Amino acid sequence: MPDFLPAAGRFLPLAAYDTAARLTMRERRWRPDLAARVAAVTPPHGAVVELGAGTGSLTHLLRAALPGTVTLTAVDPDERALAIARRRAPAPASAASAKAADIAWRPGRAEALPLPDATQDAVVTALVLHHLPTDAKRAALAEARRVLRPGGLLLVADFGPPQDPAMALAFRIIRLVDGPTTAGHADGIVADLVAQTGFTAPATVRRVRTAAGTLELLEARAA
Repeated sequence: MPDFLPAAGRFLPLAAYDTAARLTMRERRWRPDLAARVAAVTPPHGAVVELGAGTGSLTHLLRAALPGTVTLTAVDPDERALAIARRRAPAPASAASAKAADIAWRPGRAEALPLPDATQDAVVTALVLHHLPTDAKRAALAEARRVLRPGGLLLVADFGPPQDPAMALAFRIIRLVDGPTTAGHADGIVADLVAQTGFTAPATVRRVRTAAGTLELLEARAA
């Protein structure tokens, strides 16, 4: 058994993850926005890292949004997920796709990134932190700060405080599937930890109602 919580949680097989996420998380409402925000702040020869890339759904949107001169690194501890992501990676067969950023798939944990200090212009992570215990969440955010250049952008898309009782009820699904690591998300733990790990006070730039609770998009800069 892996010593991390797989993308699909405790009960679903990895092969079911993308379908489950598509049916429950309203991905088209926020994933393109996330990729666009990363692209807007990344210089032509910059570097971006995705923490917990999983099967690569967001990674491919980032690749399409970024110019070919950008270094895009996708990190995940699950070799099976990375194998799926690699198979899905579009080959640069056309002039249009050749202009997209290449992807460096790297096995590794968010708490110990295989990257040097102060080398990234943006760090993005989506639906990953709720899989981690509190200490590991803090360590992952500290690693994000370590690899970012001063003023670099952190974007986190994950579960946040529910707007109403319906979203609180929906979030119980995730608590069942992913277990106790989700507990603090309803209380705003992610924003608190971002502020504690060397970033500016995070701004909530988007909140999306999903079948599994409130998805919150947080943005902060490396202080």
